[in-house]
Amino acid sequence: ERVAMQKQNLGWTKRRSVRHTLLPPETFDVIVTNYEALRSVDSASVLTSFVYLAVVLDEAQRIKNASSQLSIGIRRLRTPNRWLLTGTPLQNDLVELWALLSAMFPYVFTSALRFAEGFNASSNQIYPEKLETARKLLSHFMIRRTKADVAIALPKKREVKILVPLSGLQHALYRAVLCDPEFMRLLTGNERYDEDGNVIKRSEVSTFLLTLIMRLRKVCNHPFLIDGVDPAPGLTDERIIYSSGKIALLDRLLNRLYQRGSRVLLFSQFTETLDLISDYLRWRDYKYARLDGSTPERVRHVSMKLFNDPDSTQFIFLLSTRAGGLGISLPAADVVVLFDSDWNPQQDLQAQDRAHRIG
Repeated sequence: ERVAMQKQNLGWTKRRSVRHTLLPPETFDVIVTNYEALRSVDSASVLTSFVYLAVVLDEAQRIKNASSQLSIGIRRLRTPNRWLLTGTPLQNDLVELWALLSAMFPYVFTSALRFAEGFNASSNQIYPEKLETARKLLSHFMIRRTKADVAIALPKKREVKILVPLSGLQHALYRAVLCDPEFMRLLTGNERYDEDGNVIKRSEVSTFLLTLIMRLRKVCNHPFLIDGVDPAPGLTDERIIYSSGKIALLDRLLNRLYQRGSRVLLFSQFTETLDLISDYLRWRDYKYARLDGSTPERVRHVSMKLFNDPDSTQFIFLLSTRAGGLGISLPAADVVVLFDSDWNPQQDLQAQDRAHRIG
């Protein structure tokens, strides 16, 4: 028997007058909404006013932080059935797994502390037997489907890791950053002091080291990302290529891919790097699209549609790994370039799968 269902779209908006008209009084069967709706007090109050037969969460790893406003909002939805869809149920630690299980069964998984203690998750060591226990636990709550199970026609993914040497300018800058007096003092084990002779807190030392690492990562991407290094700001010429080992290799790679008719996705952690690569692409006259955390939702959908169009002339799509790793489908691309790696390898895998998927 066929049943006609009524669907209600609910989207988050800043305009209060619109929010009050999102749910008309007539009967409906399904609400389709986004996670941002639960961040808004008004929209969340509307969503939590109903009792649902089931709640389905796509990209469920977004609620991996159990203390976040989003995760708390999900647990407030009244329903006997919660279905979570995710390709990465476990990214960083087992506490994130508890957050997902707690969202599905809030009356069963009530304590993150007891869950962590059960797996000895508070220690920094990984015990194989504990991971095996976690897998057995998941088997009772999860149906696992890999690409091999459902995507018979999907071509096998081939990964190539290319080690790129630094340019002469990058070598000099890299050594200059490492020779920073503050860094050398930390290496020798001496405590750091402020101008008044007080010992600087460990948290401030950690912040300094993280800043140093980020500078080194930028040097490895391109020396012009460091303030004052670009000899001609605003002018793009061949120096943008030979000043960076990565860009020099990318220039040769894109030329070959363009000649053979490939389409490319390029991911980077840094919007500044995407800015620089945008300058390079314009200089080389490659047509491209771009998406990062500042891209409006409507523009995201339009950009994806244009790039996936069979008649599209866009050769390359630039994306920031975090913003472009979720909710993005770009199967028109056959090559993915990770210009730099994320701290979490799962983020890179998510990025690769923007193209390696069923269109």
